[in-house]
Amino acid sequence: MRKIIDIFKVISICVLVNCLSVKSAHAFLQKAVPTKTVYCPEKISCAKTNNTYTCQKLGGTPEYWENNVNYVQATQVQDFEYAMASVGAGGGLSATCYYRQGGKLEVVFEANIEAQVGRGLKWIVNESSAYCYSNNVKLCPLHEVPELFFNTCYSFQNGTGCSTLDFEIYANNKLIKAGYFLRSLNYDEALSGCGSVKQCKIDIVWGPKTRKDLFVKGSVVIDLTDNMKIISVTQDSPDTFGTMKKSEKFNTINFLRREDQ
Repeated sequence: MRKIIDIFKVISICVLVNCLSVKSAHAFLQKAVPTKTVYCPEKISCAKTNNTYTCQKLGGTPEYWENNVNYVQATQVQDFEYAMASVGAGGGLSATCYYRQGGKLEVVFEANIEAQVGRGLKWIVNESSAYCYSNNVKLCPLHEVPELFFNTCYSFQNGTGCSTLDFEIYANNKLIKAGYFLRSLNYDEALSGCGSVKQCKIDIVWGPKTRKDLFVKGSVVIDLTDNMKIISVTQDSPDTFGTMKKSEKFNTINFLRREDQ
């Protein structure tokens, strides 16, 4: 009887240790590295009346904001007034900086940022959006969302546009996400297919919803321990329909049809 009890104890300890190991590994993977804090430019300064392309962004984190300043009606320096952004939703929802006298800056297509809500800051949250009313950009911080972001938008001579593409996303030959006009892959979605590993290869199939024969195949290797950081992007199919490439500045994959390049 004593031997049976001792064996049971050994089995229980082994099961407990194994469970703790799995939990420890999972906790290790979830220990996110702090993402970069982003600020609206403190001022915008325009050299010519009604010419938005002569405006400069002063202070803050200018590389995250479009060069074109909307609604500038006079030659002037405009101070920051308030900001609007998504919060807790991810998926590349918009962020905008507003200035006195009507100036407005939109976040660049490739950047995936949201409001950084916290004690002492001025963000007012309303479901998945937030507003920050303050003339101090330090009280209205934003941060990069720790996701793998998909950008299908682009600029052309007379404006901007976005392609509506169909996506199928796999890890270890398991479909982990699919849909029309997907914007991102988050940590939990990646973990469901990758398991508790440091680096994981994500296979992506994408193209026009009505033409499966034109779908492009490619893959991205990400680091699950470093906010889904992109290690490499590879396109396996010819660029007959389009290309997928890593953004030079952000943790983003750009998907572009040939006709939009």
